[in-house]
Amino acid sequence: MVKVAEVAYEVLGEVVAKSFNNEGFLSAEDFLKNFEQVKEANKHTIGEQNVMLLRCAIISKHKCLLRSGQYLSKKALEQTLVLRTGSSKLDKLLDGGFRTGEVVEVYGRSGQGKTQLMIHTTILACFRQRLCPIFDVFALQELLYTFIEAKKSKSHEVYTKVKLIVLDNISALLSPILEYKSSEGYAVVNSVSTLLRRLSVELNIAVLVINGTVTDVGPRGLPKSALGVYWQQTADKQLLLMGYQETPTLSYNCQITASAHAPIT
Repeated sequence: MVKVAEVAYEVLGEVVAKSFNNEGFLSAEDFLKNFEQVKEANKHTIGEQNVMLLRCAIISKHKCLLRSGQYLSKKALEQTLVLRTGSSKLDKLLDGGFRTGEVVEVYGRSGQGKTQLMIHTTILACFRQRLCPIFDVFALQELLYTFIEAKKSKSHEVYTKVKLIVLDNISALLSPILEYKSSEGYAVVNSVSTLLRRLSVELNIAVLVINGTVTDVGPRGLPKSALGVYWQQTADKQLLLMGYQETPTLSYNCQITASAHAPIT
């Protein structure tokens, strides 16, 4: 059992952890079920940001989405919605298109057409779109938590109809928090990864994430996606976009490579 006090000392440090009020919320289950009460009880002592940070760390230690045979059987029996991309070749590569219940990562160097591909897919797949500008990783976490709870409780008609979520430039949000290679940063990345998995698996939504690349070269000399090992297991499929110009004219070609976790041609 994950003990809240132990995680608090590990993540927040001894000085801050001593001010943390976890009376009645000793286990991870109690902490997560009564999070709003915990946040209210500690907002004037350690602050809401530290409480959110502690929540991320507890989830990363407590929550693990294992893929059991029962889950795979249930997923196969469920009706999966296939969202066409507008490109017959890309649809063929993806076995028909983007599917609900999956996280697909689209990555590549800057200027390769990642955002254009996602905009095109969104316009084709969705009757109504909503733009949510997010410039802070904690705001992203709060939005995802709110969405999951609203979708489960069916408290708003808009949430119940959502079948596609697109996150553009996830590396811009998460890279700064990983810069100092701290345990807090890794916990936040794990938390975002878990939330995206929950969105796709539990709520049967197609999640498309746009990511950048790093200077290191991956398998078969192909570029590697950003955010490192703490992000690698998030996506069910990866799409690598590599654009190239064959002639000095305006014509532009794009090579797309798809696979699970490691791009192969």
